[in-house]
Amino acid sequence: MQRIPTRIHGMLDYALGILLLASPYLFGFADGGAAEWVPTLVGIVIIVQSLMTDYELGIARILPMPVHLGMDAVAGVFLAASPWLFGFAEQVWLPHLLLGLVAAGIAATTRIVPDDRAADSTPLVRMASMAETLGKPPADHPRSSDLRPATALHAGKAENADQLRRAIDSGATRDKVAVVDPAAAPLGTDAESGAPHDEEGLKLARSQGQSSAPPPS
Repeated sequence: MQRIPTRIHGMLDYALGILLLASPYLFGFADGGAAEWVPTLVGIVIIVQSLMTDYELGIARILPMPVHLGMDAVAGVFLAASPWLFGFAEQVWLPHLLLGLVAAGIAATTRIVPDDRAADSTPLVRMASMAETLGKPPADHPRSSDLRPATALHAGKAENADQLRRAIDSGATRDKVAVVDPAAAPLGTDAESGAPHDEEGLKLARSQGQSSAPPPS
């Protein structure tokens, strides 16, 4: 059962690393042999990896927490077995065995996700984040809500061009924009021509037209 928070695990890491460095002198086996350098080496590894772990007490935060816990477990088993692996069990073995089991036990009971990121890793949050990611269309494509109602018409489902034209004229496809365009209106009125009515000009045009017309045969 993973009950130990990662922050507490970090505190235990540093404390255990310091204890391992001091253990040869605390327990009287600082003789320069394997009994001394094995816990010293394991203590250095624990402290260095703690500084590099991605959790609350890490500095560089580049080592994932699961990798950190795996390394802790391996280091603990190695330390616990070292008196028999290196042949100094007749001299001393209890500190190595106990501290190694403690290191492995802490690794096995620590949470994988750091506490400062646990809220972002719950199943509900992950599902919401995934749904939000999937719901975002690419920048160069329209959203599904912007698709026009008559997309099927544009896809070739219109029976003929007249039906498509009527759909466009009625505004069903939203291709037409409601805007006043005098140039698109039928000519024939003063408002659409954009100029005031000129009676003198009309009379002159009529007289010129009558004078240039050929005589009736």
